[in-house]
This record gives sequence, structure tokens and C-alpha cells, in this order.
Amino acid sequence: MSGIPYKLDGLGKMGADGTARQEERRKIVSMYASEAITKGQAVAFNFHDTEPEHGYGNHVFVADTDDTGATGANMNAIGVAIEAAASGDIVQVQVGGVCETVLLVNASAAPGQILGQAATDGKLQVVAADTTLAVAIHIKDGSGDSTADGIVYLLNPANL
Repeated sequence: MSGIPYKLDGLGKMGADGTARQEERRKIVSMYASEAITKGQAVAFNFHDTEPEHGYGNHVFVADTDDTGATGANMNAIGVAIEAAASGDIVQVQVGGVCETVLLVNASAAPGQILGQAATDGKLQVVAADTTLAVAIHIKDGSGDSTADGIVYLLNPANL
């Protein structure tokens, strides 16, 4: 049985050499981009009045709590784009586990605090009200407000 991966409580060992494999519980889904999306931006389902081309729940756009034209339709982030995409392209969205490519409102959180969508397009910050969906747990700030290198643990709020 040597060489067979074993898994107990999220951690595993590979083979007889005992090399540890760390579990990060990453979950990535493919969605259609309803607008241009930058790597690291938080995204939300497109639930506007007009049904998207591929149906509700299959399109995402940049999450933003103060988008007055959307009447709140894009204020609840469901994950983070792990690559850039043009409108109409398929984009990879990480919805669960450790994510190291996140745009954060830096210095707004301490490790362990719950994060939700900020008023700034595609960024996450400490959840200040019960009207914003909790999407992540803060681990580490990034190197700057415009660099997608913050680290969070995504909670998969839409259970994808």
C-alpha cells in the first residue's frame, strides 16, 4: 500500500517517505464574465432584471456595495477572480479555501476578522453591517490597495 495517499482530518501523507501534504480546501468554479474583471477582484452573481445570456447563476461581475445603477444587485461577493477576463469570457472564480490573490482595503482588518464586499469595486474589507454577505476570513494584508496579493480564507457563501 505504499504510495497511496491517505487523508485524515484534512491532512494527508504521500507514500512511505512521510512527505506531508497540506490541505487548503480550494474550490474554483467557472462562470461567464458580465463585464471586464481584473485578477483579484471580488465578484458577485449578475442578478439584474434582464436575465443573462446563459441564465441566472452563471454570470458574475465585479462586486461593489455602492453601485447605484445596480440597485444592490452586485453588492454580495461570492468569490474572487483568480484571473483577468473580458466581458463574455469564462472566468475562474475561487469560492472556497485559502486564496492568495485578493484585492483588499489594506489596514482595514486584523487576522481572523470576517470580510465582505467594500464600496470600492472588487475589494474586500471588514464587514461593518449585517447587510453585507460574509465572504472570507482575513489572513494577511497585501502589499498595497491595488495589488492582488492579500490572503484570505474564502467561505463559499453561495455553497457552490
